[in-house]
Amino acid sequence: MIKESIYASMKPEHVKFRREQMRVNNYIENILPNPKIDAFVEELDKQGIHDTEERIKLIGDFIKSKKHRR
Repeated sequence: MIKESIYASMKPEHVKFRREQMRVNNYIENILPNPKIDAFVEELDKQGIHDTEERIKLIGDFIKSKKHRR
């Protein structure tokens, strides 16, 4: 039986692990987090939206909508 990789899995706990790793990497690179985007992604998790393509589209749309409000 082939075990699913934590780096490819969309299980919520694996996504959470990768997100934390991303935050550490961003901190190392001096990229500051955006609390609004973080809250939006957490809301996607709560709503059970785990499909990668759907998440990418929704997050992209969210970011674009915020850029027009400046």
